[in-house]
Amino acid sequence: MDLIGALKKDPLPKELAFPRAEYATRVKKVQGMMAEQSLDLHLISNTPNLGYLTG
Repeated sequence: MDLIGALKKDPLPKELAFPRAEYATRVKKVQGMMAEQSLDLHLISNTPNLGYLTG
């Protein structure tokens, strides 16, 4: 079975864990905290933290 071909033909539906406005609020909050600390990069390696930003 060609999984890649099958997914290209019938891709998985995109689902959001929370509304886009909530996503934007969370990202803006993190970006604000980064700006306060003069950070250009925020590396997320902790799964719960990644889930907070991405759902």
